[in-house]
Parts: sequence; C-alpha cells; structure tokens
Amino acid sequence: MANVGQIVRFREKNFDGTGLPSGSVSGEKIPHGARILKVLNDLFKLKENGKSQDDAIAEMESKSNRYDPAIVRMTRECFKVSLPEKIRANTVETTVKGLKPGQLLVSSIETEDGVLVMRDGQVMSPRLIHKLRNFAFTSGIREPIYVIDLLESQAMTTAFHKITQSDTAFLFK
Repeated sequence: MANVGQIVRFREKNFDGTGLPSGSVSGEKIPHGARILKVLNDLFKLKENGKSQDDAIAEMESKSNRYDPAIVRMTRECFKVSLPEKIRANTVETTVKGLKPGQLLVSSIETEDGVLVMRDGQVMSPRLIHKLRNFAFTSGIREPIYVIDLLESQAMTTAFHKITQSDTAFLFK
C-alpha cells in the first residue's frame, strides 16, 4: 500500500520537479506509476476537451518538462490503433435514425454547432442510441454518421474479434 500511496501522492508532479508535492524529487526519482498516471490522466483530459488523440500526445511530447518523454512515447505506441483494411472498407454512412445496436462508430458525433457528443470507437447499444436520438431531438446532430456494422457479416465479426484479442485489446474494454 505504501507504493500506491506514493503513486497517488506524486501523480501531479512534473517531470522537471515542479508541481505538487513540493520538494526536490524530479525525473526518474518520481515513482514510475505516478509518471504513468500523470500522462494518462492528462491525455484523457485533453481528449475530453476536444483534442484528437494524436494532437493531445503531440502536445504532451512538446512539454518534456511536465511529462516523462519515455512514457509519452510508450503511450503513443500503446494507443496506436489501426483498423485493418477489411474493416475500413466496410464503413457506411447513416443517420441518427439509422443507427443500430452492434455498429462501431468510426467518426465522432457532433452537434450541428460542432460540440462533441460522442467520440469514435464506441459500439452502439440500445441505450446509447436512445440517448443520441433524444439529443438529436433537442439539439440536432451533424450527419452523416460513419459506422461499421460489426454484426452484419462473419468476416467483420472475425476481424473485430482479432482486434480485441490483440496487444491493444485493453482499448476496447
């Protein structure tokens, strides 16, 4: 538990030693888990604020005083997901009304004024579709929406299964 406490304590510490908690700890003396947690927390914050994953990581790479450059490089590699050509070729346009459970969202969904509603990579469920339809009714959604119907063919199901069993499977959980 002491190690976990140190990770939590130093999670906001910058790689150059600035930030909380105050003190002389910097660089590789900051607990490894804390350096990882800082990178991942900030990556998700940047993405929630509308940055693409590549832009967020590029911004973090430009701030080597804040982040451990080796951890940022590993993050870029770990989160590099490339859909196989078979899947990419099966992308179709649809509308909010045309969404069905089992479809993989391959484009982010935005309001008509460009506000992000849902990031790409989500698998449509009845609950998500219901929420999107309500949102479309009240605020309007930019269409078309690009999806892949994962359940439509055996080839798609097999390709998706291979992705989820790969080294990047944690991205789909």
